[in-house]
Amino acid sequence: MSLESLATWAGFAISTILLILVARKTLWGALASAAFVLGVFTVAPRTIGLLFLAVGTTLDNFFLALSFAIIPVVGKLLNEAGYMTSLVSSIKISRASFNMISPALVGLLPVPGGALISAPMIDETASDLPAQYRCASNVWFRHVLFIVYPVSSTIILSTQVAQVNRYLAIACLIPFLVIAIILGYVFFLKKVEGKLESTETYPRNMVIRPLIILAITPAIDLLLRELAFPLAGIEFENLSLMIGTTCSLILAIAWSEMKLSKFLKVTRAAHPWNFFLFILMMFFYLEVFNASGIDGLISSYNLHPTILLCMLGFAFGFITGRMNVPLLIIIPIFLNDSALPSMTLLPFAVVYMSVYVGYVISPVHPCLSVTLEFFKVSYIKTAKVMIPPGAILLALTFILSFFIR
Repeated sequence: MSLESLATWAGFAISTILLILVARKTLWGALASAAFVLGVFTVAPRTIGLLFLAVGTTLDNFFLALSFAIIPVVGKLLNEAGYMTSLVSSIKISRASFNMISPALVGLLPVPGGALISAPMIDETASDLPAQYRCASNVWFRHVLFIVYPVSSTIILSTQVAQVNRYLAIACLIPFLVIAIILGYVFFLKKVEGKLESTETYPRNMVIRPLIILAITPAIDLLLRELAFPLAGIEFENLSLMIGTTCSLILAIAWSEMKLSKFLKVTRAAHPWNFFLFILMMFFYLEVFNASGIDGLISSYNLHPTILLCMLGFAFGFITGRMNVPLLIIIPIFLNDSALPSMTLLPFAVVYMSVYVGYVISPVHPCLSVTLEFFKVSYIKTAKVMIPPGAILLALTFILSFFIR
């Protein structure tokens, strides 16, 4: 092995460890530091600066970063105005269905500690279940819509990196969503019986408005991206998402009826700058990663898709307690290995779901950590409940990985 290859491997190892450790505190800081360290080991200092400049001056990157800065503000506004509480509490369905739907709807809000919003609901409506089942149910169903939600950060970023159509990818992931819901019910909530009757009544607009705000972003994004922009010859890939999130923000501001001082306080609490910087640093890391040559070195080992996409995907998801970081590492390696400009749908679904399973049951997953604390239950007890459905999902991706050509 040449000195250059050794330096590249060393840079990749150190930057990956740094990425995993720093990501527990700040994702954008983790990506920035990992990109810089990898660049120091593999490319000229001038190249690092040029790559950073290229990322910062690309307009489409700015559109995506601004979209990501807006989304948590919308989530905070919905939460502060009481819209999500009214939406969830107005549902009159079976207790089992409520314990699936309430964390799933609350999970659409990209706010820190969101798992603690739905945990008390499950604690009250599924009080006859052991604590580990309530904990598992809250975490499992809180993230189940992440599999297909068009404006979730993971769907947007992974499809962007893989260069696949977001809505075709979602269509391919729908069967996994259905299976995950069935598994969650069978393993966690099958013994929950009876119907839930709401003890409070809310004005109709308190239910309809949050649904409109949540739906308008993907609706506008889909219409503009797939219909209007191609007809008009507009080539900015992320402009449609920025317009959609802006419309959602305008409605959230108008319907929350907050004073300016309260709005500014809510905006600061959402930390939109972290999301903005995360997107820019993600592109910076990808540019340095591609320039480093590490993808070519890994590809030289001819890893089978089962190992790269399924096994490493699950392992990285479990180790990091994140989805974006593992996908940002694995997808570029697969693209280089396959010599394709974009992923096809099957390998995308395999790596996405493999990382997802590792992420959901990871002991360093923040949502799982705070839910364990709320229900006063150990990770081991909860893991014993979550591993069987997770293993079934992972086994499915394992089988599908053998059909990747």
